[in-house]
Amino acid sequence: MKVEKALQIFLLAALLLIGGGVADTAEAANWRNMEVYNNTGYTIQRLYITAREQRNWGDDLLGNRVLYNGGHDSFRYSADYQYYEIKIVFSDGSTREWTDDHALNFRGSTMIVFSYAGNGQFRAKVD
Repeated sequence: MKVEKALQIFLLAALLLIGGGVADTAEAANWRNMEVYNNTGYTIQRLYITAREQRNWGDDLLGNRVLYNGGHDSFRYSADYQYYEIKIVFSDGSTREWTDDHALNFRGSTMIVFSYAGNGQFRAKVD
């Protein structure tokens, strides 16, 4: 009787572990890589990207790094969301945001290129 009970507990634990592994794999499959290119003419000091639905900038994706003009970096984002808001902070403290109706559609995208359009205007192109 004790052996049967132990075997049942073992099998239940094994099923839970296998099930957890499947969930982790499915969750990991929803993450995508995104390359970020800085062609603005300025150094980007901080980069914030968040799903439009979350309304919270969260952590700076660059951490202790900066994104020099002509440079690039990469990050991972959740494919569970389609539209993302972006905030960049330049080394002089000025900022540019793409929020609300200007949020970017990340569906199927692997690259963002920030560029300077002139007259104080910046672009963020997602491909």
